[in-house]
Amino acid sequence: MYLKIDDATAGQSELVAAVTDKRIRVMGFNLTGASACTAKFQSANTDLTGPMALGTCAVVAPVDNGEGWLETASGEALNLLPTSMYRCPVTLSIA
Repeated sequence: MYLKIDDATAGQSELVAAVTDKRIRVMGFNLTGASACTAKFQSANTDLTGPMALGTCAVVAPVDNGEGWLETASGEALNLLPTSMYRCPVTLSIA
């Protein structure tokens, strides 16, 4: 499943809703900074990554990983937490 999210709101954004007894595994992602900021992925409110620095038009895009880059806890949503209201578009490949 591939998802494109383009959210301009400050604070935590739910990328993928929680599913009872299921984990969300991110196989690949692409983050683009519309302005200098940092962003991190979370399982509900627990950090899955540290802050990833994004400059204006900077991109963080690790190659798709067959094992997955990160995974939520069972039954928890996958969230993105940017440090500002600036747009932080993200494209996800999830399993």
